[in-house]
Amino acid sequence: MKFFNQGIGLATFLFLTTAIAAQAQQPAQARIYEFQCREGKQFRARFIGNRAIVTFENQSLNLRQVRTGSGIRYQAGKYTFSGKGDQAELTHNNRPFYQACTGTMISPASTTVSGNVTYRERIALPPDAIVQVTLESVDAPIEVLAEQTIETKGKQVPIPFSLNYNTSSIREDISYVIRARILVDQQLRFAGDVAYPTTPHQKPEKVEVIVRSVTPTPR
Repeated sequence: MKFFNQGIGLATFLFLTTAIAAQAQQPAQARIYEFQCREGKQFRARFIGNRAIVTFENQSLNLRQVRTGSGIRYQAGKYTFSGKGDQAELTHNNRPFYQACTGTMISPASTTVSGNVTYRERIALPPDAIVQVTLESVDAPIEVLAEQTIETKGKQVPIPFSLNYNTSSIREDISYVIRARILVDQQLRFAGDVAYPTTPHQKPEKVEVIVRSVTPTPR
């Protein structure tokens, strides 16, 4: 039996995850796997960048990728998620408590948040102004879920934006903001953010991000 039902071995999957995270201009995309283990146990793992968020028995672990001589594994304190051959396991103090686990990838769903970037100052944007909009986490390390760069080409505020993000990337235990920046001649001139609730009953249809003037850094 293969480790993943899609025919992708753990080592191959982790390699692909690392490669995705290395692409500087692309936000990392999460992949979620449901694991079935010995004695009917099960847990879920969400891989994004160099992290694995493992959920089991109403607990959630944020594990970091660690390279070892025998491959790649994820660790947080005394907990370790690792795979060897066709099997994966979770250990605590080097003792397995989820063993002989095989995983199935869950197809992620996506959603879109749209809105406008604007400011109250009576200042016209030059034709070469650039607007950058991101959906990102508040807590460190900052995780960017989606981003868009807009060339204004003479357009003035409000500047519309649209961000498509993977809903599986959302964590319930942290907060998110939509952050906007306006650059002129590669210098930051406006910046601002607005809190973005991600639960289905709270998500707004449109978001307005009001940015404020920033004193440019002397060159």
